[in-house]
Amino acid sequence: SRMKNLHDCPVDWAIRSLGGNTSSFSTGLGTILHAAMEEVPDGNIAALTAIVESRWPELEFEADWIAEKEKKWAATLIERLAAYEKNFRKNEGQRVEAEAEFEVVVPFSATSPADVYVRGDDAPALPAAVVRGSIDRVERYPAKLGEALPFDSEREGQDRVVIVDLKTGKSEKRVSNDKVTEDPQLAAYQLAVRAGAVNNVAPDEGAGARLVVISQTLKDT
Repeated sequence: SRMKNLHDCPVDWAIRSLGGNTSSFSTGLGTILHAAMEEVPDGNIAALTAIVESRWPELEFEADWIAEKEKKWAATLIERLAAYEKNFRKNEGQRVEAEAEFEVVVPFSATSPADVYVRGDDAPALPAAVVRGSIDRVERYPAKLGEALPFDSEREGQDRVVIVDLKTGKSEKRVSNDKVTEDPQLAAYQLAVRAGAVNNVAPDEGAGARLVVISQTLKDT
């Protein structure tokens, strides 16, 4: 998310990085739902709900009626998350990693993923940027499964890996294919895969990335 903030507004990114950020219900609930997705990979609604309810006291509300309203909204998000997990299992998906941390060095002269280094590798002393982050989930799908993943003739018949970023905020605006294609955060995650910086994933396994936006719905979905 901070990569997206830097891309959209460097000043806002700098303010947030220096501590000028304020938490909100949406942010707090998002943190809890991310944890629930990690702890309950089978998407069991009862188990997801139990985690949210156990951590509900961490959230602050100005009035009881607001808390009640937001609890109903949380239940909706849980149902949508469970629906995604159901489809994940239907496509025989396998969770490879959760909260997968990575750190890569990108020389300013880099023109392809081959020019990027995993932090700690023997990299040339060139002006570079260090990109580090944590991927919500890394999923692996068998050949021909995985919600219409793009065909790759070089990996025909082989498993493919997809980067997943969960979004829970009501103001999420990246719900379209064109915006996802140009998303700098997802690009950074895929670059980490291509550089070999993600555990248990080969650099050539990457089949793309997706946003799982459970806070919004699209027409006919």
